[in-house]
Amino acid sequence: VDDEDRVREGLCWSLRMTGYQVDEAASGVQALALLGRGTFDLMLLDMNMPSMDGVEVMERARRVQPDLAIIVLTGHATLDSAIAAVKWGASDYLLKPVGIQSLKAAVNKALEERAGQLRQQQVMALMSQVTAVLQPPDRMPAEATAASQPDKVLSVGGLALDVAKRTVTIDAEEPRSAELTEAEADILQELMRHPDQVRTCRQLVYAAWGHDMSEAEAAGTVRSHLFRLRKKIELDSGNPQFIKTVRGGGYFLAKT
Repeated sequence: VDDEDRVREGLCWSLRMTGYQVDEAASGVQALALLGRGTFDLMLLDMNMPSMDGVEVMERARRVQPDLAIIVLTGHATLDSAIAAVKWGASDYLLKPVGIQSLKAAVNKALEERAGQLRQQQVMALMSQVTAVLQPPDRMPAEATAASQPDKVLSVGGLALDVAKRTVTIDAEEPRSAELTEAEADILQELMRHPDQVRTCRQLVYAAWGHDMSEAEAAGTVRSHLFRLRKKIELDSGNPQFIKTVRGGGYFLAKT
């Protein structure tokens, strides 16, 4: 995605010669139209474009395809653009002009990371299904039973979670409710049981799937679920009121 024809066409040619299937867009509007019509693995995005800049494109792209890998390109690096790239989960941040070998290395790395995260999510989902089949309800561990019984509805800081129905009611400027996936409900339940306390990604994965993994692996696993959860409960997911991020630490649910 780049409004400079020469740059865009050169990058597309290089990537096609490497063997990738590439679509191109000369603006953010064109890019979002492409994302709305099909599934993509990676977006190479120029930050400085007229009408719709790269930051807005990243934000909207994440709503359409949360698992999309993004590499940011810019000819004018700024602190704000770097912060935005980190905020929206960009895999890399490259300065123009970028060498072909550097570009290929960044693309390979981003795609490998995305593939690993998707595999991890699939494995976790499968293991949860297997655990549910092998562990009948009447043989649930006593600790898990005790933890799940007392609170059919959890209420914290304007949120009310019906644990059994997996629905959340939001008492905010615009009261509303939303249905959650099993993983989203488990993650939110873990955050609501420890309000104003930072929970690491590792802790959130264990709460949702019952499996232990490294913090780096856990971060890749929960990112898309947290993104979708925020979209459901926050009025502005880019400036969340409920689920806050602690860089390098994890996430916490704000009471107020």
